[in-house]
Amino acid sequence: MEFITYDAEEVTKDLPPHNDNPTYLTLIPNSYVSITAFWNSRKTDSGQWKNGYIAEALHYSRMTSKELQLVLLTAILLTVARYMVTKFIAMPLASWLNLTKLNRRKFPESFWKFLFYSISWWYCYYVVFHAGYNLFTDPKISFATYEPDAYPPLDISIVYLVQGSFYVHSLFATLYMDERRKDTWVMIIHHIVTDTLIGFSHAFRYNKIGVLIIFTLDVTDICLEFAKLMQYLKMRDGKIIKIYEYLSNLGFVVFAIAWIVFRLYWYPLKALHTVGHSAAYFAPTGPFIPSFVLLLWILFAMNIYWFSFIFTKFIGVVFKNEREIRDTREDEREEMVDREQSVKMDKKVTANHNSNHSDNNDTVRRRH
Repeated sequence: MEFITYDAEEVTKDLPPHNDNPTYLTLIPNSYVSITAFWNSRKTDSGQWKNGYIAEALHYSRMTSKELQLVLLTAILLTVARYMVTKFIAMPLASWLNLTKLNRRKFPESFWKFLFYSISWWYCYYVVFHAGYNLFTDPKISFATYEPDAYPPLDISIVYLVQGSFYVHSLFATLYMDERRKDTWVMIIHHIVTDTLIGFSHAFRYNKIGVLIIFTLDVTDICLEFAKLMQYLKMRDGKIIKIYEYLSNLGFVVFAIAWIVFRLYWYPLKALHTVGHSAAYFAPTGPFIPSFVLLLWILFAMNIYWFSFIFTKFIGVVFKNEREIRDTREDEREEMVDREQSVKMDKKVTANHNSNHSDNNDTVRRRH
């Protein structure tokens, strides 16, 4: 069967003027009009897809087997790197800091993630703002300069290789290395959707908008892991160290603000609007835009779901006088038991120390 090339005019002929100033109120209506135009241009008069999903994927995909092998190899290297960082840096550091038994177990995971996200997001920031693409201030440029047959520039390719490999690694890590949490299975779905989006956008050369999406999402993970690290550091020797408690609470406040600004504001108005609306105007023959939009909306739904945890903690602090800000996905009972054991251990050590000190004084007096 002969492959049918799509006509750009079939998509753009009935579109209203492009909206350069999106808001929440215009996001869904604009996207609906554009996605409808995409679907109608891909269907025959009888309502069937002109080429078929598999035929279109094979025709437009630029993903190679060597790229997939490189991603898998890098994912394995990241897993090895995490093991090495955990064994030779994070665990010795947790022991040296004399963390509680539970926090000693949790500390390496947050240490690794904070390290990775700090490096990867700042590089992504450089690509978005300082590499000459103008992606944040004018996101529609990602489709205005769309070249379906061109290989992405090296700096963007590095972002994709690192991020794609990391989420393959994270899928394994969530199952076999990370702490179990209330949202573990949602996190697994998130990693699958994210890897699909990364692979999908690279295969069909939507790399520039992909970098912008990564930029709006990953900054919150830096804030979260920093706050958790401070929370693990604050409980030592059966006592709460105030400076780390303040830093932990501050970290969670910054995390909540960053979540609202980046994931609930910039992500929909920069990423969702650009793919759902602008793509129809600037890349009307681009393949699988409706599928791309669907995956991005699934990711946005997860952002809203996770925000419910943040909002629950906010309600507790404001209206229930909860002093401690913590990750509500984790087992609170286990944390309470760990804290009680730490306090008991500290009291026991103190009592033994006082007893030994008293015995030494008695010995000294008897000698005199």
